[in-house]
Amino acid sequence: MTPSARILDPQEIKVIDAQASVFMKEGIRLAQSGNDADALLCFDRAFELRCRLPTEVPMHAYGLAACWLNRAEALTRLGPAHHALALCAYDEALTLLRPLPLGEDARFSKRLAIAHQNRALVLAAQNPPATADAIASLGEAV
Repeated sequence: MTPSARILDPQEIKVIDAQASVFMKEGIRLAQSGNDADALLCFDRAFELRCRLPTEVPMHAYGLAACWLNRAEALTRLGPAHHALALCAYDEALTLLRPLPLGEDARFSKRLAIAHQNRALVLAAQNPPATADAIASLGEAV
């Protein structure tokens, strides 16, 4: 949270998180139907909302990372011209996921592993493939 950000009360946090979840679900639905461009718009809207939540709270960091990961997956499916942006999105998600208390919630470590794995797949798909970086990312996923 930025220093100038207003402190939210628990009810506001709940409402913002619920609104973000609606956008995430719609983005996932659009992505599953092959409409990744519109899915990106939904993921970005969810991201805007979740950026307002205190990421010191692990579940909020986890939710914000989900926005980055869904964005990265949609960008990856849009093709090689978008892979650099997808890698940046994976890196942002990893920045949020690494400090989470991985032993407190199995979802944290699972999402961290998925982020590393999917990042590695994008690296391996490059021409020429970034094999060393992909192997390192897969190693971190393990």
